[in-house]
Amino acid sequence: MKAALKKYRKSILIAVIGCILISSLSFGVTSAWMFNQKTLSNNFLVGDCQIAIDDSAAIPDTLTPGSSFPKPVTITNTGNLPVYLRARVDFSTPEAAAHCAADLGPEWDDAPGDGFYYCAAPVPPGGSVTLCSVVTIDAAAGDLENFDITVYAECALHVDGDTLAAAWA
Repeated sequence: MKAALKKYRKSILIAVIGCILISSLSFGVTSAWMFNQKTLSNNFLVGDCQIAIDDSAAIPDTLTPGSSFPKPVTITNTGNLPVYLRARVDFSTPEAAAHCAADLGPEWDDAPGDGFYYCAAPVPPGGSVTLCSVVTIDAAAGDLENFDITVYAECALHVDGDTLAAAWA
C-alpha cells in the first residue's frame, strides 16, 4: 500500500510540475506578445475635389453670322488639393452646335476625342483656368434661333507623380 501511495504521490507531483511548466510557458508567450507590440500611425490628408464654374456672361439677343461674342468661362479649384480638369461645352440646338465654336484657352486639349476638353496642367487649390473667352459663329450659319450654352466640368485629384491620362483612367 505504501508503494502504491508513493507512486500516486509521484504521479500527482509530476502532474503539478507539468501544469506549472505549461502555465509559466503560456504566461511568458502571452506576456511577450502583449508587451512587445508596436503602434504605427499613418497621417493622411483627405482630398476635397470641388470646382466652381463662372459662366456669368449672357448670350447676346442678336447674333450675326461671321461674328463673335464674349463668353468667358472660368473654372476654379475650390478644394484643398491640386486637381486635373476636364470640361465639355454643349449647345442646346443642333444648328448652334453645327455653326458655333467656343474658342478654347491654350491650356486645353481635346486629344482623347471623347467630347471633353482636358486642361494639361493640374490646377492648384484656389487657382482658376479660363476654358473659353469668345464664342464664334461661322459665316454659313444663317439665322440662328435663341440657344443656350451649357458648360459641364469635372475634376480628378492630382497625386504626385500622376499623369493627366492616369488621373482619368
